[in-house]
Amino acid sequence: MMTKVITLVLSSILEGFRRKKAIEKTKKMFSDPKKIEEIVSRIEFFDATKDVSKIKNYSFIKSGECKAKMVEETLFFNVLSSENNVEKVLSSIEVYPTKTLRNVKKVCSKRYKMNLDGKEQQWALVTGASGGIGSHVCSILAACGVPLIISGRNTEKLAKVALKAAMEGVCVRVIKMNVLLKSKMVSESTDMPSFVYLYDKLVGSDDIRMIYMNAGGGEFTLFEKLSHQTVQDQIELNFSSHVHLARYFMLKLKNVHKKTGQRRVGSITFTSSIVGVVPFPMTSLYSANKHAITGFSRALRMEGSTIGVDVACACPGVVNGTHFYERELTNGFGMDSKKNQHVVRRQISRASGTYADEAASEIVVCASKAGAVHLVGGMAKGAASFQRIAGWGALDTIAQGGMKSMVKQMEKREKK
Repeated sequence: MMTKVITLVLSSILEGFRRKKAIEKTKKMFSDPKKIEEIVSRIEFFDATKDVSKIKNYSFIKSGECKAKMVEETLFFNVLSSENNVEKVLSSIEVYPTKTLRNVKKVCSKRYKMNLDGKEQQWALVTGASGGIGSHVCSILAACGVPLIISGRNTEKLAKVALKAAMEGVCVRVIKMNVLLKSKMVSESTDMPSFVYLYDKLVGSDDIRMIYMNAGGGEFTLFEKLSHQTVQDQIELNFSSHVHLARYFMLKLKNVHKKTGQRRVGSITFTSSIVGVVPFPMTSLYSANKHAITGFSRALRMEGSTIGVDVACACPGVVNGTHFYERELTNGFGMDSKKNQHVVRRQISRASGTYADEAASEIVVCASKAGAVHLVGGMAKGAASFQRIAGWGALDTIAQGGMKSMVKQMEKREKK
């Protein structure tokens, strides 16, 4: 016990020292205009939220060419060079455990035979990269020398993630994208949705070896309160888009396997949820989508093993530092009175105990481990263990009891 305490204290001191050193190094970079120019030159951008139906040449815009481009593109690079954003980047610098970085490098270089010296660009793609777990996955991969293709909806947040990654010396390609926006673009092939076609046009020639599907979202509410459009959108965002992208990249990785003859060529990792293993009330649709992703990844892992592709599904519990956590914690998870909201916040905060950077450290290498489904964080492991020990009957009884109280609170809110 004493040894563990000493180890924990020493590791925290070392982490603080490393973080201080990283901040000093970053400040030096930003004080040198040439260094800033060099960092920004590693970043390329494409805005896929605009009407791209008339674009013939699908290509990223390099940072040096942004001045005469559209407002949104100029905004992206202005964000990178603003002093306010520099301060935000400095305050959000994370130092990841040496063991985590060593494991990631080992998986990339030894398992998938990726070159991390910059001679050959072998990329990692991260969707939902603008915040939470996705942004930390990007930072960890960049710290290990893996060039990134990142996508998300928020320009400013993507800019911060891209800047932190470029500071590590890797190239970053940014795609501002929302799969729920139906583009007018007609794909040449009817075999893929328009957003997958767009990925194909932008990154089709790139050697992408690691894919992290982190995009998703949901609402903590009763199922009957969801509109038809919300149901359609959640299915598209949390399940259908993942399936279409997985199909596209499975075909690409299969070609790499044929060409190289390597035993293992890459990985596809889905970020699911504990509700994809153990359902919770007020998350019925979200839970259904995550169950579908969990089952899909299990079957796909078996198929991927024949072509050298590792497939995994990470199932975190409530994670501090994600948009969903912050939003629902503010709303009190559907509770009416301030007292009940406070109790729920306190209980959820205690139960989660997992931060986004810790979850990302597990998720980034989980595809290389045994098994398709990986529980991430104490809450997820605890809930799954309780279900196995007590059985579905006991779990349902407890959930139903809690549900009655929550419904009463919501009815009171509606009457007011």
